Amino acid sequence: MSNEVMCISSYVCSGFVGNRCGMIILDHFQIQGIFVLTTHFSNHTQYKHLGGSCMLEADIKSIFEATSANSLDKDMKYIITGYFPSSALVDITIEKVKEYKQKGIFFLCDPILGDDGRLYTKPEVKESMKKLVLYADLITPNATELECLSDQKVNSVNDALQACSVLHNKGVKTIIVTSINDGDDIILLCSFYKQTDVNKNFKVKIHRLKGFFTGVGDTFTYTLFAWIKQGVPIPNAVNRTISTLQTIIKNTTGTDEINLIHSTQFLKSTDELFTLEYLN
Repeated sequence: MSNEVMCISSYVCSGFVGNRCGMIILDHFQIQGIFVLTTHFSNHTQYKHLGGSCMLEADIKSIFEATSANSLDKDMKYIITGYFPSSALVDITIEKVKEYKQKGIFFLCDPILGDDGRLYTKPEVKESMKKLVLYADLITPNATELECLSDQKVNSVNDALQACSVLHNKGVKTIIVTSINDGDDIILLCSFYKQTDVNKNFKVKIHRLKGFFTGVGDTFTYTLFAWIKQGVPIPNAVNRTISTLQTIIKNTTGTDEINLIHSTQFLKSTDELFTLEYLN
């Protein structure tokens, strides 16, 4: 079986974020991939202590070169990117994405920058990320990240649509805004550059479950990708993914780490539990 996707993101020895999360989900869907690590940390950064290191530009460049030289990417059709600790790693990834895009590869970018109004990456990463998303077929920012990418304030669905329009005009095809605050709920918004009978702009109201769980965004991105790869239309893929996430979060107790290992039985569920509200 050949490598179908390259995943460029962080890695932790313990927990389920970044590529650690992606490996489990894609394995479960029997999708073989090349996993390029941007970090090798002991755990996610919310812990009191953090060990490990960030990858250097030379490390990533060497991996890219060897991957191509050994033809490990000859059958690759998709790229997913996530967390980058430095702008240098984003910049070298841009060059690789540009190369792959000439071969018609589908690029899903999760532009990890921050959440709840604050950044947890360096300011220069934001500037490089603005360039990277321009090559994406699909991006999955939260409201804070959408603000950073568009330089527009996002406090409502209408704000988000205007911010999406800014990015669409720069070439971004599809934008899924994963979390717009709405009181006790969050709103997910999907905006298409070109709407069709199947792909129409829509929003989903999701009741906010109590607690804070790391790995939710990564689980969303990789699960969504797995369904899209199977040919499931984006509206259905989104519904399945958020339905699965709600089930996994409810199955997570006593920890802020999403309980992914003991929830893999839910990953392939085709349940679509939410009502999509299509927008004019």
